[in-house]
Amino acid sequence: DVTLEVLDEADEESGVEEVDPDSGPAVKLANLILHEAIVQGASDIHMQPAPKGGTVRFRVDGVLRTMVQLPLPVLSRVVSRVKVLGRMDIADRLRPQDGRAQIVDSGHKYDLRISTVPVRGAEKAVIRILDGAATMTLEETGHPERDLATLRQLLRQRDGILLVTGPTGSGKTTTIYGALTEIDSDAVNIMTVEDPVEYELPGLAQIQVEPKKGVTFASALKAILRQDPDVIFVGEIRDAETAAMAAQASLTGHLVLATVHANDAVGAIRRLTDLGLDIATVVQTLRGALAQRLVRRLCPSCVEPITGPLSDDEAELVEEFGVEPHRRAIGCPECHEQGYRGRLPIAEVLTMTTGLEHLILSGASAQQIERRALDEGMRCLREAALARVQAGETTLHEIRRVLGESIEGTGDGPDQAGEGAEPVGLTPPDAADGMDATRSNRVLVVDDDPVTTAVARALLERDQYEVDAATGGREALEKLAADDAGYALVVLDLRMPDTDGREVLQEIRERAATAHTPVIVLTSEDSAEAEAELLLGGADDYLRKPIDAVRFAARVQALLRRSAR
Repeated sequence: DVTLEVLDEADEESGVEEVDPDSGPAVKLANLILHEAIVQGASDIHMQPAPKGGTVRFRVDGVLRTMVQLPLPVLSRVVSRVKVLGRMDIADRLRPQDGRAQIVDSGHKYDLRISTVPVRGAEKAVIRILDGAATMTLEETGHPERDLATLRQLLRQRDGILLVTGPTGSGKTTTIYGALTEIDSDAVNIMTVEDPVEYELPGLAQIQVEPKKGVTFASALKAILRQDPDVIFVGEIRDAETAAMAAQASLTGHLVLATVHANDAVGAIRRLTDLGLDIATVVQTLRGALAQRLVRRLCPSCVEPITGPLSDDEAELVEEFGVEPHRRAIGCPECHEQGYRGRLPIAEVLTMTTGLEHLILSGASAQQIERRALDEGMRCLREAALARVQAGETTLHEIRRVLGESIEGTGDGPDQAGEGAEPVGLTPPDAADGMDATRSNRVLVVDDDPVTTAVARALLERDQYEVDAATGGREALEKLAADDAGYALVVLDLRMPDTDGREVLQEIRERAATAHTPVIVLTSEDSAEAEAELLLGGADDYLRKPIDAVRFAARVQALLRRSAR
């Protein structure tokens, strides 16, 4: 019999409920399942009902394996016992429920996250097992030295956002906890907001998301910013409000570490724009992104070197990946006949550079950005995985399982111009559609904000316009007066330190040489009255800041097409 202790989370010190092994078969069986899952190092337990019975499966090293088959009535009683542990409503079997519990097995405390859903007259339960004491240093996470060096360089930044991306169960939180352990000291105030708090880290202030109590990622971030933090960890950026708060925190002198769901490091850029951040903010705040997966490590107790000919499967994989393996998975009692024991991270680390920033601002496709990052030294996931194979740590079978079918080379897709490729956050128009070929293609951008000017310049130059810039109203009027050929367009900020944009607009309209020059006004004012005032005052169009790349490009194209008629 296995005895587990169930801790009362509401008042952990008030006492411990010791589960009596003789208190019922369902309790005994539930205890046995939980104990065996912990012994095997399972991250999750699946209790799956079926018409003729039920199955209990463990997810070990990222792969589900069957533990036991049970009659459906027995499985239902075990699920009810699990719901009791999680303080869930055992009478309600028609709605999804979530619960939490803490147990002690062999003197070690574990957190359980329990989820149930109704399925065809029964309930399916999944239990996530979290070992609160299983924290690792960055060194112990198993990342190669080259990736650790890049990560440590990013962690030395004083502000900005560092993203870790990957699917569920890819080790994102473990890597970030290792990073937080690396930078933790008495001189640094580190605060986190998580759902759930997977590991308790001494010296850190960790906030648990509790939506029912009004504690969300965004609301917790607002509170954290009033706590004088140096480093902030956001468990997941999953909505526009959280993304905006993370960007604000990074812009006010904080280093923000966060996870997002994206397929690769470059995909993290697109994910931020999908969540509502404009390209300029992403470029200004993002310091780097790490995408990672976990591959199973060959079991050291039964691994064998490959001395004879390759099997048909191995030969096929060698042809697919272009790398020949040195060791083979066999299987033994130590690894439960799997051939693998434990997991290793494979990662690609993207560091933002001036070249990448300009490329992103110009509306380059994801393929172009990735190609540039690779040229600057980034190692892609596939290369990192194959390095593990060459080192004899895993197999090509495992690489295919984790990464899928091999896709030949990053650079074999669209050409450098990005033909057929989707831009990151931009949809460029046909630049000169409808314009007179003899007309000037020069544009004057008037704005005292260097980020806004950089974004506008990048978008316009991408579409073959020549761009002049002025940081104030007086300088803009001087450029307009000295220009004989005339500008095709003026992009004018409304609020500037020397001369108000309204005054500049009025003078543009009063001068004979510029009376008909198209003017787009940029402003942070957000009211119908302000828009009407500017249009009546002589503006041809009106755009709110920050610049939305798609809208800006479309408005420029449409205005120049109209003015050419």
